[in-house]
Parts: sequence; C-alpha cells; structure tokens
Amino acid sequence: MTIINASGLRNSGALTILHQFYRNIPVDNRQYIIFVDISVELPENNNNVLVVKVNKRSFIRRILWDLFGLKAWLKRNGIVPDVTISLQNSGFRTIGKCKKFVYFHNLLPVAQFQWNIFKKAERILWYYKNVYALWVKWSISRDTQIFVQSNHIKEAFAKRYNFHRTQIHVIFPEIQLPEVSVPKSENNTSTVQFFYPATEFVYKNHKILFEAFKIIDEQLTQKIQIFLTVAQDFVEDFQYKNVKINSLGFISQSEMSEMYASVDALLFPSYLETVGLPVLEAASFGLPILVADASYAREVLEGYDGVQFIDYKDANEWGKAILYFCMMPLNHYSPFRPKDKYSWKELFEIIK
Repeated sequence: MTIINASGLRNSGALTILHQFYRNIPVDNRQYIIFVDISVELPENNNNVLVVKVNKRSFIRRILWDLFGLKAWLKRNGIVPDVTISLQNSGFRTIGKCKKFVYFHNLLPVAQFQWNIFKKAERILWYYKNVYALWVKWSISRDTQIFVQSNHIKEAFAKRYNFHRTQIHVIFPEIQLPEVSVPKSENNTSTVQFFYPATEFVYKNHKILFEAFKIIDEQLTQKIQIFLTVAQDFVEDFQYKNVKINSLGFISQSEMSEMYASVDALLFPSYLETVGLPVLEAASFGLPILVADASYAREVLEGYDGVQFIDYKDANEWGKAILYFCMMPLNHYSPFRPKDKYSWKELFEIIK
C-alpha cells in the first residue's frame, strides 16, 4: 500500500505537480491512497487509486494533519503502508516502518538569500526561509529519499540539510512547450518590445529593470515597450521618456504564447527559480533572452544560442545589454528544446 500526502496542493505550480503526479501513477498491482484538498478535482484514474479529500488549509491544520491526523486515519482504517510519498516538501508521520519519499519543490527554504521580516514585501519570504525551513528539517528522517526538479536545487538541499546526494534524485517536471514552426518575422517598427512574465515577489527583481530603464532612457534612439504580468499599481510610479511599461495582470497560457510570438525578446532578471518555465517557453519560440546569471538559467538554457546572462544585481549591466540589443538587428534563433531529462516515469521506477 502506498500513501500519498498532497493535502496542501491546491493552486498554482503546486497544483500542476499534483495533476502531473496523479496522471502518471502506474496501473499495476499496487494500491495507492492519495489525500488532496477538498477543492481539487482529479479525473478518474484507475481502480488501484483511492482519492480522499480533506480540509487542512490553515498552517496549524496542516501541521496537525502531518503529525497526527493522517496517522490516525490509517489506524482507524487498519492500513499499514509500505511506502509513503509527500508531494509537499515535508514529511509526515505514519504507522510502522516503511520507505519514505518527499517531493521537494519550494526553493525558498534552501535559497542562499536573506529577507527582512520587517519589510512587508519580504515577510512571507522570510517565513519560508527561516521558519518553514525548520519544519522541513524536523519532518524528514535521515533515511528519506528526496525528489527535486533540477540539479541546482539538489545541491542547495544537500548543503542546507546535510543530506547525502545519493538520496536526492533530480526529476524534471513535465513542461508542455508550445509547438513553433515559423519564427516571428523581423519587427520593422521603431519600437522594440520586451516581455517579462513574473509575479511581484521581490526575488523576481523587477526593480533592476526599472533602474536600468532610468539609466538608459535619455540614450535611447527608439522607443521601448515592456509587457509585465503585474498589477497596474505595481508600476504606476515608473515613468520614462522613451520606455513604456504595460501591466497585463494575470494572463492565460494561450495569451502567453501570443506574447512570445509578438515581442522581440524576453527580459528575465529573476534570480531565484526552480526551473524558470518562461525562459524555456521563450527559447522554444527562438526568442532572444536576456536573463539573470543564475544557476537555474545556466542549467535549463544550456546549449541555447540566443541567451545572454547578466549580473542580476547590476542595473548598469542590464542597461548596457538592453541598449545594445536595441541597436542590433532583431533576429530570432532556432527553436530550442531542453535535453532529455528524468521525469515522472523515472520517479516511479525509483519508488518501485
């Protein structure tokens, strides 16, 4: 019997992980019980999977569930698992001795950066770095096998928790890159268009772009437009002579593809990502990419010709790179796909 705890995965990338995992559960002679949030709807899978819905949304409820609730549920139902899997970064208590696996996908607890609890924009980041990180440590036993999404997370996890690297397995997530057969033709307008799809978290590093635009604004010989997936009030204080900032708010995946197909380049100054899906999506369109010189970008864009790596904290370097790009012909590159990587099939083989 395999017990899977996914009670806290209900939105964004965490929910995507749950759906991908569930879709890839093998049809075999094993029985699987998966605990999910009450809001989660999963398609019918097969007869060897039982989905149990629970409401453990608050932090206290989740902790109590991981410490006592799930174990009590197993006792009431007379179930002694031989394998347990947590899809939500931390371990949970169970009955008897069994093989334990944890899928770790929250980079904040192992990030090298520090944040200030007294700054509103950084408070939640500080919590994950300093409080949640301790819960991860306390909840994972030394014999647990860990799954992560990339090599740089593997190294960070091993260092942060003094975990042996042979117990940490890299499982690249499924990424549905759009099929692109014809690159966008050259832009003949006098305006250069950039795209940066990212939330408003501090580590997404929008401020470095705003500083760079201020530095080069008077030097530009043509207009720039940049499209951001943020709220209007996030950018309303930034006004330039030759740079126009467009706030799109949240956009769908199809709208994202339309943006990749219509802009001239991707700007991506984020210095903290697990995989950095937008850079892979942009590369699949052959877009030029100006990206932070960070470990995630070096890893996923290895072999792509259209990328320039820039010091994430140097506004002058970003300004120079943007200015130089605007003076060059607007070219595209061969659509890029990452090298074959381990995925869900390998995860279940390791568990087996």
